[in-house]
Amino acid sequence: MPPSILVAASTGNTGASVVETLSQLVDANQAFAGYQILALTRDKNGAAPQQFTKLPHVQVLEKSYTEITASWLRQHEVKRSFLAPQASLQHFSEESEFNVALLIAGVEYHVRIATAPMNLRSNNPAFYTRSHWAVEQQLSAPEFEALLWTSIRPNLFMTDYLRNAVGFVKRFRETGKQGTLRLAIAEDMPFPVVHPGDVGVVAAHLLMSESPAVYNRGRYTLNGPEDITGADTLKLVEQAIGTKVNEVRYKDTSLFDSTVQSAVEAGVSKNLVSTLYTSFDAAWQGEWKDWPTSEPLVKLGIPQKRIADVFDAVIDS
Repeated sequence: MPPSILVAASTGNTGASVVETLSQLVDANQAFAGYQILALTRDKNGAAPQQFTKLPHVQVLEKSYTEITASWLRQHEVKRSFLAPQASLQHFSEESEFNVALLIAGVEYHVRIATAPMNLRSNNPAFYTRSHWAVEQQLSAPEFEALLWTSIRPNLFMTDYLRNAVGFVKRFRETGKQGTLRLAIAEDMPFPVVHPGDVGVVAAHLLMSESPAVYNRGRYTLNGPEDITGADTLKLVEQAIGTKVNEVRYKDTSLFDSTVQSAVEAGVSKNLVSTLYTSFDAAWQGEWKDWPTSEPLVKLGIPQKRIADVFDAVIDS
């Protein structure tokens, strides 16, 4: 088989842009001539995987990254890999097992997506942030010296943050009724956001580096080109609906309600899963200000999407 770059969870927030960008970059880099991109998905018949099949150098495989073994990686000649793990209670067990398989199989370079740098610490109340911290500790251990890796730490995904605002505008246009505009950030504190597609583009460029050792063990913060406040978001919404918003709730974490409820109904500890509600605590306290975009990522010069453009595009989609 030809050498390959594995993109696990290829249809997620960042995975799709990784696949699309790699497909373009392979032809532009002679060092990767003959490489193929393995796009992993749980459903080959989905809309995104069907689009992947039309891209050059891309092979779509129906498989979960949690089922990957070292022998499978060797069989498919995987030289480099990408993973954006889901925030689940099994996260550390699953990703750490995947990392061991990468190491045993002799994969050269791995790029993963972590969470916001302000949250990456051992004593963070939110369970998923501690999992990301633990994975980075595993990869930093001496036993993993043979595996080159980079952990990208993006701040809040722009599309996730704007979801409530977009829904508010669409409902108003359909019904003429407002309801409550619920925003997860504070009214007056600038908050860093980044488009997940831009994160994927950055990851793809790292994967195509001819000298990945330059980025080895890098734990890189990634922000978008601009910050946003709750007041800025309110202004976007009011411009879109052509009138004043009657009721706004800032620092609102109700976006986690359905996730917590579903997990509890499935038998998960309510105490554990409810720690999701603490996800923005550090941000509200302004701790993100110490975390600018890391210089190696700045030097890549990747164009980034702006908030107003994304907001308008999603509303009209």
